[in-house]
Amino acid sequence: MKKINFGSLANIFARAQIFYTYGLTHNVTFQSGVIGYEIKTDYVHLEKSGKVTLFASPEYPFYFDGNSPKFMVNLWVFNFVIGTPDGQKNPDTGKPLTLECSAIHDALYQAIGHDEVLRKVADRIYREHLHSVGFARATEFYYGLRWLGGVYQHYAVNTRPKFITHNNAPQLTEYQLQQVEVW
Repeated sequence: MKKINFGSLANIFARAQIFYTYGLTHNVTFQSGVIGYEIKTDYVHLEKSGKVTLFASPEYPFYFDGNSPKFMVNLWVFNFVIGTPDGQKNPDTGKPLTLECSAIHDALYQAIGHDEVLRKVADRIYREHLHSVGFARATEFYYGLRWLGGVYQHYAVNTRPKFITHNNAPQLTEYQLQQVEVW
């Protein structure tokens, strides 16, 4: 059986353009069952009690790509998106059920760097949150995340600041801002 070279996958990801699909403009709180860990940045707090809060506002939106990885690939005249779908829609809002789950998960990933223990914590919180919103494929998304999350995390950590704050958040171009769905 041929072993997958994750360095090669990371190089493929590096050539593709990561883009932001959503802009969150309100705080999101989730009470997880993961206790005993603490993370604090300008964007996200994980308290030892398991409570996770993602801070966002219209003045300081949190931009993210929904379920990761998702890439815009530009090959000559062909432009297309590859990646994980955002899943079933919430009948009340019309938005995918997974959006707030993936926003919290993305914020945690940006805060933790290469810490494998905290990556597992963030992934467990994501799985719990998916189950709590009634997402039917929560288990499949979780195992896909565990497998691909390490590759993606390696790339993202090497190309973004470890702690995202309002001062060093990704600056989006006018075109990118027009493509972002803000809610």
